[in-house]
Parts: sequence; C-alpha cells; structure tokens
Amino acid sequence: ACDTLRTAADLLAAVEEETEVPRPLLELSGKLEGNICDDLIVVQHARDLVKKTSETYEGLSIKRGQSLVVRVERINPSRTWEVTFDTGPKGDWRTSYGFGFIASAFAQPERFVAKQIEGDGFRIEKEENRDRLDFIPALFLTWMSAEHELEDLVYSPSLGLGFDLRSPVVLGGLAFTYNHNISLNVGLAFHQQKRLAGQYNEGDVVRENLQSEQLHEEIYVVNPFFSFSIRSLSNPFKGSD
Repeated sequence: ACDTLRTAADLLAAVEEETEVPRPLLELSGKLEGNICDDLIVVQHARDLVKKTSETYEGLSIKRGQSLVVRVERINPSRTWEVTFDTGPKGDWRTSYGFGFIASAFAQPERFVAKQIEGDGFRIEKEENRDRLDFIPALFLTWMSAEHELEDLVYSPSLGLGFDLRSPVVLGGLAFTYNHNISLNVGLAFHQQKRLAGQYNEGDVVRENLQSEQLHEEIYVVNPFFSFSIRSLSNPFKGSD
C-alpha cells in the first residue's frame, strides 16, 4: 500500500505543466482514500502534495460584467500560472425594426384653413381633426440583460428613432420581448405636430388666401405610443444552438 501511494505521489510531483496536474492529482487523491499505509511520512507527503494543488480564498467575488485575473507564482523552482475568471457581459443592446402608432392623447394636432368670407377677405378657421393615431416606421434599440436572456418573456428599456414623413421622431419606453425576436414597445414619443403660426389667431381675417404652409408651424410635443417590432428579417421562430 505504501509503495502504491509513493508511486502516485511521485507522478504528481514530477508534473511540469499545469495542464498535466488533474490526472495524477485525481489518482493520488483516490489512493489516499481508505489507504492502509502505516508509513506516516509517505502519507503526509502525499497529503501535502494534494494540498499544494489548490488554494481557497474567502470573501472574493466579482459581479456580472467583471473579470478577475489570478496569477500563481511558485518560487522554487520558479514557475507562474495565470487564470482569468470572466462572468461575461451584463447584457447587450438588440436592434429591431417595427411599426409604431402615436396616440394624440396628451397633445392633438391643429389644422386651420383660410375660408373666404363675404367681401374682400379670408377668415382663419379651425378644421375638425379626426386623426387619432400617427403611423411611423421605427428602429429600436432594446437592452437585454444577461440575467434574464434565457426567459421566454423579458421587459427592458428601449429607445427608438422613427420618421413620420415630415420629421424625425424619438421614442422611449419599455419593450416586452418574447424569445428574443418579437417585441411590444410602449412609452412616450417626442414628435412634431402642426399648430397655428404665432402671428395668427383663430378668427383673424386676412386679405390673401393663405396656404397650409403659411398658416402652420411645426412644434415638438410628447404623446404615448405603442409599436410591434421584430429582431431581424430571418425566421423569428427558428431555434438556436
């Protein structure tokens, strides 16, 4: 029993590369379990060799998105090992394309026309507005946390940039994403709406027939929006490795 233990210990002691440690270490650890060798010097030597292959540090931790480099230096003979522990990124930004609808809930567009009146003149009057939703195509950036990326349904912050055929639209809110590919985005949109130009008032009488561009000015307002988007144009239901 002592000879078997001594041979296993010599194999571990002769290792020169870190990658060669696991096999003789496992063999020596197995020999130590239930060994009946009565030579305490051989047994203690084997235990010391096993103990030298590992070191435990209490209270050492790293968070998501961090990495830890551990460098082990042996003095005699001189040798250095280096291992990097990486928890991976906190998450990543996903790009999706969708179609949004802005609801005129907080601010409604105003449309005015110059209607001819009896005599020589035109009165500025407000038209009835029946538009309740503005349609916009948009590109969304959605944050996907690594902590939740394996869940079927994830909600996360999202930012979007769209264009309503007149001016750019900025979107911001929450995205509810199903299996990485299909998203429902809800939030607030910063977009332009028509208002009566500052030099005019409703009911004013003017001499010329003003066109829409002369009567209105575009100002940015905030309204709620919702949209549906997909992560890519490929099959969103195709499985991944």
